[in-house]
Amino acid sequence: MYNQELSNAELTDYSDKYAVNHLYTKPGMLGEAIENYKNLKKMWVTDKQAIVVYVASSSGPTQLIIVTRYKDGLKERQTGFRKPFQERYTAANGEGSFQKWVEASQKTVDHSL
Repeated sequence: MYNQELSNAELTDYSDKYAVNHLYTKPGMLGEAIENYKNLKKMWVTDKQAIVVYVASSSGPTQLIIVTRYKDGLKERQTGFRKPFQERYTAANGEGSFQKWVEASQKTVDHSL
């Protein structure tokens, strides 16, 4: 199901180039994982990234499905196109926020594909 609270792009705001990541949460941790990912949205908005997030919980393991839509093409995936993740996350969420995000992710996420 499309999660507007975590997404910063509209469901119908398509792109020809995209990447799909599946983030499987630990049992009972979906709510905390969603709270942790709200801070990622701040970074995505700041960086002008088009991200759509879905939550799947009715069939198979609970997961967040994060779809990155590359509006500027695959050059967005190249090293150096954006600053490193930690730097961007800290700029959007404040000093010390990256370590908190890592700790919350370790607590709530089982694995990702």
